[in-house]
Amino acid sequence: MSTEKISGVIITLNEESSISRCVRSLISICDEVIVLDSFSSDRTEEICRNLGVKFYQKKFEGYGRQKRAAVELAQYDYILSIDADEFLSEGLVQEIGREKIKGLKSIYSLPRLTNYCDHWVRFCGWYPDRKIRLWHKEFASWNKALVHELVVPNSKEIHVNRLKNDILHYSYKSTEEHLIRIEHYTDLHARRYFDEGKKVFPFKKYLSSIWKFINVLILRLGFLDGKAGFKISWYSGLYQYRKYEKLENLIRKSSGT
Repeated sequence: MSTEKISGVIITLNEESSISRCVRSLISICDEVIVLDSFSSDRTEEICRNLGVKFYQKKFEGYGRQKRAAVELAQYDYILSIDADEFLSEGLVQEIGREKIKGLKSIYSLPRLTNYCDHWVRFCGWYPDRKIRLWHKEFASWNKALVHELVVPNSKEIHVNRLKNDILHYSYKSTEEHLIRIEHYTDLHARRYFDEGKKVFPFKKYLSSIWKFINVLILRLGFLDGKAGFKISWYSGLYQYRKYEKLENLIRKSSGT
């Protein structure tokens, strides 16, 4: 039997509504669970400590950097990292358990199934939405992206194994929550583009948003998800519009115009 152990890793900020389910799913397969919190003002810390996790706090400096810092706190070489609004399906827990028994193999990608306002989204480009979430520290690491962070293999030659069962992701409980997150993430995305020196041509925000709406609704078959698919398509377009609008504002302010 394999002696490899897994550290479950989560970053949090005010996640009292979902963190218990997330942590419990990791406890079922991991040998320790690390939570790195950004000074939550709700019951996140209390819930985590009651569940027996190793709880730490650190000022948030961007998603990639925060997740890298969380991994550095892990005792074991294999990392299983999920977000606080995600949890492992029972099938995935069993599948990872079988891999532990056989002997873990460097890097694994996991499919992610997202629930949007009580609808499991299977189109819109949202599924299977594979992510590297289980890996050996020697072979991969989080990048330092401010937003839309990724686990990146250290070499293109490293084989990424594919697990079959899903991470379950409860993304948005309401359209109001979706709009709030759009504002948050477009702030970060615009700042990232600005720091990278990215320029924006006239009408970019309009053309990009229209194309995104069509892409998600038609080309990515969002219409097959019904009403939820239309909402996702519309808000995907809005995301593009707000991202470039905010980038324009940052460029305008920096030039003093």
